[in-house]
Amino acid sequence: MDLVQDIFFNLWKRHETLQIDEIENYLFKSAVFEVADYFRSKQVRAKRLSLLEKTQEEYHQSSEIISKDLENLVNKLVQQLPERCREVYQKSRSLGLSHREISQELGISENTVKVHIHTALAYLREQLMEEEII
Repeated sequence: MDLVQDIFFNLWKRHETLQIDEIENYLFKSAVFEVADYFRSKQVRAKRLSLLEKTQEEYHQSSEIISKDLENLVNKLVQQLPERCREVYQKSRSLGLSHREISQELGISENTVKVHIHTALAYLREQLMEEEII
């Protein structure tokens, strides 16, 4: 129905300048062209959509690889921290414990926990900047 409406709309837009000998032939040829154009554009859209989906999938896979690589690098750097600093950092970041919970569990002050976490983050930031990650 949309194609027929387009044909008649285009006919009306050009009705003053158009010279048609046989309206049936004109309408038939217009319909053939509109249908061909519709399917051609539908194929183009399908190809573009397919390409977009493929690109998104490749981007997603790439970002997963980059995330894993970054996670591995951070884990490697965490292992280089002094033992107590590493322990505090891991309890904070991996286990999600609060400063208070860590201080109670390890028998150290909350301020010491904050210093260890600050030290760990500063070291990680420095190392990642040297690797030109951040």
